[in-house]
Amino acid sequence: LHVTLTNNFHHAVVGKITLISLQDPNGKSVEMNFNLSVPGSSYTNTVSLKGFHYNMLLPPSTYNTLQYSVTATLTTLAYPTLEGNVAVNLSMQGPVYSRITGRFNEEYEFTEQAGAVGLFASTIIAEQHLSDPKYRMTVTNSFGVPTRVNINVLAARNNAGTLVPVVHEGAVTEGDLLTNTPLDLGYATGSSDADTARWQLTKENSNIEEVFDIAPSGFDFSAKLLFGDETGEDDYFVRGDSRITVASEIELPLEGWVITNEIHDTVDNMDWPDLEEDLKVDRDQEARVLVKLRSENEIPLNLYFQIRFLDENGNEVTRLFDDGLEWLVKSSPVNPSTGLSSGTTTSLTTITLDRDRYDDISKSKQMIIVYKFTTGGTLRQDVKVLSTNRFGLDVGVEVTGTIQL
Repeated sequence: LHVTLTNNFHHAVVGKITLISLQDPNGKSVEMNFNLSVPGSSYTNTVSLKGFHYNMLLPPSTYNTLQYSVTATLTTLAYPTLEGNVAVNLSMQGPVYSRITGRFNEEYEFTEQAGAVGLFASTIIAEQHLSDPKYRMTVTNSFGVPTRVNINVLAARNNAGTLVPVVHEGAVTEGDLLTNTPLDLGYATGSSDADTARWQLTKENSNIEEVFDIAPSGFDFSAKLLFGDETGEDDYFVRGDSRITVASEIELPLEGWVITNEIHDTVDNMDWPDLEEDLKVDRDQEARVLVKLRSENEIPLNLYFQIRFLDENGNEVTRLFDDGLEWLVKSSPVNPSTGLSSGTTTSLTTITLDRDRYDDISKSKQMIIVYKFTTGGTLRQDVKVLSTNRFGLDVGVEVTGTIQL
């Protein structure tokens, strides 16, 4: 705290300033004596506030008031005059508090925040349905003030720009996550450091199934926080480390159907080895590489795969497979009545890279890796993936050519 007093009288002034609101660890108000012997002179002092207490209540009920008093004696050998004053300036620099106690009634707007859903972060196209997804929100409040939150916006968005608001449906029960309705967060007390509120959306109380039909890559969220209970209670508190933390959790049981879920991943700054210089392979016409893939799949999912190779201008120079997406992994057979896998499907794929194909690939600076998933069984049949379903992949490489020794 910086204290400055300036003598604006035409006489010498001596006295004392008492900072009534500022109390030391023993509860005593801070006092300072000053001697302004020359008109226009100033007195300055700096007080470290560490361990001090500010009492900002002017009884009985006036808050946020800084109180101080000044007593002064004017001394002169000439004709006295009372024209003038002692100017008082108080300023705090970088105050850090450990606890504020009092009455709180305030609202804070939180503009739109964005959260990501990693599972669908790269999905470009989706036609799917997941059975019984759940969305949970946990809010922990360490403010010692009754607090409510009014969620103004909760909406899912995907990479295609589709936006679906998340809405509650049906009768309200305890633990339901509601929008545009103040929800009680609880608050810290003298016996607890924080309080936690938990809410949930399910297919029984919301449109959450429709939300995940779009394969959301993220959620948008905005809210208003309401502090206080509109009473005269003045024993609430805020600590220096008081926080409100929000955690969202998504539960997606591996049950449902997928007509298409196409994912694009990009790999930049490709630098391909030279066959002769780096790999010591003669550039004869017979040089080639065969990659053989053999999968054994107990999961009711199909996987289609492609790699597009682009030059530095983003133009496609070649593809790994000529005829679109390659059906790399075939779904296991599906029990029509249960949606469970009923066996194993074996798939074989051979990828051939000859000299010409490799030359085309080596011109690329960027790869776009495309995956597409679909579920097995009949169209829109719900399938289930169990933790006991297994997938195996064997990779064999056959190289033909002349090696430089």
